[in-house]
Amino acid sequence: MLLLLLLLLLLLLLLLLLLLLLLLLLLLLLLLLLLLLLLLLPLLLLLLLLLLLLLLLLLLLLLLLLVIVLLVLLPPPPPPPPPPPPPPCLLLLLLLLLPLLLLLLPLLLLLLLPLLLLLLLLLLLLLLLLLLLLLLLLLLLLLLLLLLLLLLLLLLLLLLLLLLLQLLLLLLLLLLLLLLLLHHHHYHHHHHHHHSQ
Repeated sequence: MLLLLLLLLLLLLLLLLLLLLLLLLLLLLLLLLLLLLLLLLPLLLLLLLLLLLLLLLLLLLLLLLLVIVLLVLLPPPPPPPPPPPPPPCLLLLLLLLLPLLLLLLPLLLLLLLPLLLLLLLLLLLLLLLLLLLLLLLLLLLLLLLLLLLLLLLLLLLLLLLLLLLQLLLLLLLLLLLLLLLLHHHHYHHHHHHHHSQ
């Protein structure tokens, strides 16, 4: 009986130890998770800042584009009131300058066109950068999820191992009990036999 009690106590102690081990493992896993989060947080913040900066740049470029388009599309300001009729030589000069002005206008438009194209290209580049950043964020999130999954798997494995250990211990105890009983029975039987002789 005493041995049985001792064995039971032993089993309880072992179970307690296993529970403590489990708790320690859980704490370790939690610490690991916290560390991961702390490592990834600065990266995420940096990416968010970059995104914000790019958005601001995009807005500025859009405004600039709008201004240029408005300048090109808006009608020119109304001509000033006609001055007193100029002398004939000035009139001749104006007539000579008019074709020149007409020639310069397409040139101005031609100069503005590359600017517009450049702005459009810059906008496209910015959009591409934004997309890349978003992709990076997604990748980071995926990595985090994968790490979490791995940790969960580890936990499950540990739990399984602990369960196996417990089963083994129980089996050992049962074997010990059986041996004790057999020994006890054998001893009694032998003793009895001895007496009858």
